[in-house]
Amino acid sequence: MNKLLRTEDLAAVTGEPPQRWRARRVSGDGPPFQKIGRRAFYIESDVTAWLESRRVMNTAEAKAARIARIEAAPK
Repeated sequence: MNKLLRTEDLAAVTGEPPQRWRARRVSGDGPPFQKIGRRAFYIESDVTAWLESRRVMNTAEAKAARIARIEAAPK
């Protein structure tokens, strides 16, 4: 079984505040998560895959990827 991560665990690993991860859950711009009771949990392998899917080689590529995600987002 994969390890379950809490929002606080992601914040500690990535350096992004928990509020950013909560906002990503609302916007759909984060890794898949599951709710158990009132809390959200992330499967470690899903987080790893999500992070790897956002990997870029330079800042121009990062900007292009961000624009593509915004344009592809459901309206």
